[in-house]
Amino acid sequence: MNAVDFLIKEHNKIRKAFAEISNKVHRDLTKREMFEALSHELVRHETMEQEVWYPKLKTNEKLRDVIKHLVFEEKTAAKAIKEIKKIKIQEAWEEKFLKLKKDVEHHATEEETKLFPKVERLLNEAELNRIGKELREFKLEFEEAR
Repeated sequence: MNAVDFLIKEHNKIRKAFAEISNKVHRDLTKREMFEALSHELVRHETMEQEVWYPKLKTNEKLRDVIKHLVFEEKTAAKAIKEIKKIKIQEAWEEKFLKLKKDVEHHATEEETKLFPKVERLLNEAELNRIGKELREFKLEFEEAR
């Protein structure tokens, strides 16, 4: 699977997890437990992009600004995850969670609409497949280290 397809699959999995946590049928404790699992996925995904994906693209001047913006968004999300985990009052937790959900979904959409089409024009299929393989290997190693 090429890198773009792999990342879109990851984004869809994350969107689905956010939607499930947002489902009103879940108790507060269940939502927090589900968020704990999702936050691990988000941290892994961000780390994977910052250590494998973005370094392959940063050298291209046409991508530099959009990558800088996306990295900033990821750092903001990482900070929000830490803050959410500390919140005791459920209403405040829900509010912060929904803000993170909106921000992460916006970030994924930006990657898919602004970055990925440019990358697909700049890299050939062999390069995208090679990077996709590196992303999958990173994910496996990250999970094994857990």
